[in-house]
Amino acid sequence: VYTAGPGEFWVTGNYKGEFAGMPFTGHAVDGYDPIKKKYVSLWCDSMAPFPMMFEGTADEKGTVTLTCKCPLPE
Repeated sequence: VYTAGPGEFWVTGNYKGEFAGMPFTGHAVDGYDPIKKKYVSLWCDSMAPFPMMFEGTADEKGTVTLTCKCPLPE
């Protein structure tokens, strides 16, 4: 479920369900960074002990593509 805010710059997402038969929750904060001139997203969930930070751009059709470099478990 996504909702507008905080402010006029961001949308927040809250996810709840199951993954691999286990309870799963996640939270996202998405928006546009005018300094970087990129779309940005922060994702945290109940299975990863670190935040995932995404950024990307939109093509001429308006499709946004985000990429993330995330640490891998050892």
